[in-house]
Amino acid sequence: MLAADFREVVGFYHHVLPELADWLNNFHGIDRSQEFWNVLLGPALLNFFSIVKGYGAPYDLARDVCPSSATPFPPPFDARQVYAKLIAGELDPLLGKGVEARIDLASVFVVPGPGGGLDGLFFALNRNLFCADFFIPAALARKLRLRFGSFPFLRLPPSPGVTVCPDAAARGRLVDALLPSARNEFEVEATRKLYWAFPVNLLEHFAALYGWSDRASRRFRCVVVSNQYLSDSRVLFIMAWMRERGGLLLGRPHGSTYGMIPDFMFEYCERMISDYYLTWGWVDTVPGSRAKCVPLPEPRLSVFYNTYREAGGPVLWVANTFYRQVLLLSPGFPLPCEMAAWYKSKADFLDAVPQSLQEALFYRPHPSYLVYDWDREEKEFEARFPADRVVKGRDLREQMKSSRMVLLDHPGTALQEAMALNTPCVCFWEPELFAFRSGFAQVMDTLASVGIFQPSPARLATHLRSIEGRASEWWNAAETQQARHVFMESFARSSQHSTYTWLNLFDLFRQYLAGRMSREELDQHLASLR
Repeated sequence: MLAADFREVVGFYHHVLPELADWLNNFHGIDRSQEFWNVLLGPALLNFFSIVKGYGAPYDLARDVCPSSATPFPPPFDARQVYAKLIAGELDPLLGKGVEARIDLASVFVVPGPGGGLDGLFFALNRNLFCADFFIPAALARKLRLRFGSFPFLRLPPSPGVTVCPDAAARGRLVDALLPSARNEFEVEATRKLYWAFPVNLLEHFAALYGWSDRASRRFRCVVVSNQYLSDSRVLFIMAWMRERGGLLLGRPHGSTYGMIPDFMFEYCERMISDYYLTWGWVDTVPGSRAKCVPLPEPRLSVFYNTYREAGGPVLWVANTFYRQVLLLSPGFPLPCEMAAWYKSKADFLDAVPQSLQEALFYRPHPSYLVYDWDREEKEFEARFPADRVVKGRDLREQMKSSRMVLLDHPGTALQEAMALNTPCVCFWEPELFAFRSGFAQVMDTLASVGIFQPSPARLATHLRSIEGRASEWWNAAETQQARHVFMESFARSSQHSTYTWLNLFDLFRQYLAGRMSREELDQHLASLR
């Protein structure tokens, strides 16, 4: 999605938010603030409005829609079909009779409804959540419990079911109330489709969640939330009460491309409703964001920081893939229509690897390529390797620790992990397939200057030949290690003392919440954390 399209989506959301808040307050007979409703509405509706807008620019997925058949959505369930039909109004007669769909913040999944019945268009309500941030390693979690008791962990009851049919009359009244404020064709279309997409947790399931979350939220004044949980209505209700009562909300990106590749939807939603945003090292500002970035050493990366020992194992190619039948609302990754070029570029890079290295090259496909529906393409690519050199199932970090060198065809978590491990690595991709944050583009130039990043097959081949037989010497050279540290400082910050940093982080918040320091003093202390 282009930046201008996203700005239009955000503008519409904030334009309609006051009316939505008034309507919901009247519908439920309550009086909650706009900030309360912003937490509950933002992740769901910003995502949905982006999907509606995405059909107009910059890509038109409707051209890929399969011909209609006797059943509305024959397997495999294709999100493109659902949303093309939704935008065209073809799903209206099926309300209550077709499929159940779930929208997450960044991607759309279509799954069969219970018993084949249609329960409407639902947002994820079925996460088995045991704490608000499951990316904290066990060792750090134990120390947090020892120092702070249950702070900041949050245990949740089972999610409510999604078996009730939507209240069609209420949804119709909602659309009728909002349509007069629509200012253009996009806003009219998005408002009409709210009949389908408005979250059940704000209508059918509101009463149970509202009462439970009111009681549960009184235990807390600070909650740390990983972004996966922004699609869990139980967490959102807790966060909404916290926001209204003046508590602190700490957002936490789940990893990998955060920082390297900006994700309009994820990032904006998280930073719009959080007070602080705990990053892997990078800092920037987003218009409309209330959250301040707090760069910290990433706990999981820090667990295996500098644990690589020189090994005589294979050269490991760590591959990635992207959704084929799911629309990712991010400008940073190849779109489904660009994936043919992606696989072509992978083949070109493989052909560029010197023959002597190809004989030691092991290939690790992305474990989700079947889910992402690239089975045929992956099998064709894997066929270029002997069967015993296609590796699956082993822990990736352990594989990288036992490899003499790692090749990475994508900017993602594996790159950050290889850098943290200090495994010799070369990453290669065609830059035009990705849209990077400006800060990462500069770091990529630094990586390219020492050979860690290669933008073309020819340059990859030249570099691999130049370090053949001396990869360790090249990797441990001062200029290469300096480039590695430049990358890690902003996008994979790690530390042998990360546990103490995180303990100090929560201790600062505890002091602030106890009234022992001002918000300005808190911000000053947070800025000095390392």
